[in-house]
Amino acid sequence: MARPHDSHREREQSPLRTRRKMERSSLRLMSIISFVALAMASSPAAAVDLYGKGNVFVSDAEGQSSGQTTFFPLTGSDDDQSPAYGGALGVSFSLEEALTKIDRVPVPRWRVRLELEGTWGRDYEFRTSGGDGFFTEVEADTIIPSIWLEVPVHEPVSWIFGRVPILEPLRLYGGGGVGWADIDIATTDNISSGSDSTSESATQWGAGISYDLTRNVTWSLGYRQVDLGDLEVNLMNGPTSFGTYELELDSSEITTGMEVRFFSFSLPGFGKD
Repeated sequence: MARPHDSHREREQSPLRTRRKMERSSLRLMSIISFVALAMASSPAAAVDLYGKGNVFVSDAEGQSSGQTTFFPLTGSDDDQSPAYGGALGVSFSLEEALTKIDRVPVPRWRVRLELEGTWGRDYEFRTSGGDGFFTEVEADTIIPSIWLEVPVHEPVSWIFGRVPILEPLRLYGGGGVGWADIDIATTDNISSGSDSTSESATQWGAGISYDLTRNVTWSLGYRQVDLGDLEVNLMNGPTSFGTYELELDSSEITTGMEVRFFSFSLPGFGKD
């Protein structure tokens, strides 16, 4: 990745800082996945489901701008909404089966999902202060590997109210992931302008509900927060450098989707006796 800066030294250091940030975040996610994989390897055998998922989002983004032109500072914030669309491939399994060999530890019947999700269609327009005002357009696509944990609600509901059959397929879920965002940004105040295409580290976390419609089809509704990174653009007035525009970009998203489990298999060393 290369983000524009005023000095040559800053241009060299910026990709290194971003790369190190991505590496640290990826290591955290990989440590969680590695723990699950080791737990799977210590158990005997059960089903793992392969699934595909389609999502539709309403993305509400906030852009915090800063920077400096030759004549005035840039400050302010704005928000914009955009539809977005996503698809994911993943595997899911029962936590109870994966950890059945851990002695003296009660293991809940929760479901674990490991997935790789791509999201596209985010298209925002911001106006922030500075001179006559800067108009900024941002397009952002993400690829994020994530881990999600689903918790059935029927046991606590049954304990309080007795058996409620319609709630038995209902689960609460939460989780997150670390990945990458491909971003196109263009900004202008009709005096100076700048644009860039860049890759940034992206993180997301979220929570929601899921409901089994059939044995292999699950509907979900949830909320997620996505950090799309910090962007910098060199401003130009013709051939003359005119300053730097900076934008911190975050998105709050409502998402609904449909998951279809299309193949099940057993792994040696995974599951119950």
